[in-house]
Amino acid sequence: MPLISLKQSMKDRDVADSTELQKKTLQCYLAAIETVQKHAVELSPDELKDHGRRLGQLRRKIAENASAGDLDVSRQQFETEVSEYNAKISKVFETSQLEVKEIIGLLREATGTMLSSNAHHDQQFRNFADSLETTSRCDDLRQIRLQLSSQVSELRICLARMQKDQAQALQPLQTELRSFEQRLQEAELLASTDPLTNLFNRREGEKRAAQKLRDRLPFCFLMIDLNRFKWINDRYGHLCGDQVLKMVARKLEEQVRSADVVCRWGGDEFLIILECKQSQALQRSQQISNCLRGQYAVIVNGRKIEVEISASVGVSQCQPGDDLNAAFERADAMLYQIKQRG
Repeated sequence: MPLISLKQSMKDRDVADSTELQKKTLQCYLAAIETVQKHAVELSPDELKDHGRRLGQLRRKIAENASAGDLDVSRQQFETEVSEYNAKISKVFETSQLEVKEIIGLLREATGTMLSSNAHHDQQFRNFADSLETTSRCDDLRQIRLQLSSQVSELRICLARMQKDQAQALQPLQTELRSFEQRLQEAELLASTDPLTNLFNRREGEKRAAQKLRDRLPFCFLMIDLNRFKWINDRYGHLCGDQVLKMVARKLEEQVRSADVVCRWGGDEFLIILECKQSQALQRSQQISNCLRGQYAVIVNGRKIEVEISASVGVSQCQPGDDLNAAFERADAMLYQIKQRG
């Protein structure tokens, strides 16, 4: 009997270990999908939102029903979604390359037009030179004056025509370059802006932090996380959650100075970069936390919904010589401790 009990105990422990391993594996799988969802390259607000929505639905489906068959189907769906989204990204880059090629072609065409125009005017100048040489051999001073007066008049007309021809040749190039510059500015704005909240995105936040570090400016990170925000999405839907995020973004913008930076870090997390010391940043974190706390009223499909919002804020100071990732982690660690304490 003891041997049977020992074998059964070992068998039970193996089953428990296997079950725990399956849970951990599933958690890693869900975290991988969430990471892809958070860090997807932004094509357009609608494309990114649809991509995030589909990945979110996939995550919820797996979390609710994780049989072996469902996991196999979900893997295929996940692979298809990521593959199709990457194909769209490639298409956008390909379009950008074509635009650059258009500009190069336009430059080449304009250069050719200018060279052709200059060749034509060059021949006219050669004719003037020949006329001047003929005039120089004339002995009649009155005739020389008449010829020179006529030639100077023709020369002025030729110069005016040459300037006009060059201006006309350059005008399409200038128009196209202005259009191209505007498209580049719009593309840069899209690449640096979160499409939902219109705040800077994570990429731009990291870029601004790196620049402040290079400028050797003392600054602090405020890592902000909305408490129980997932519950709001689950209870009232993502349309409600999106409106809350927009309202939070506007409040955060009102709380900072022009030299400070506010960005959406991902999901329900925000990052503020403050040009101040840690003692001041800690005071500001409390003020911002108090500002965000309260009731938020939103309208979803004609229905008024009121939700209670509060936020946890982690703070870290970044000084010249610091590693940015380490500073982010310090702020995140403090945020985690605050959330753990409730």
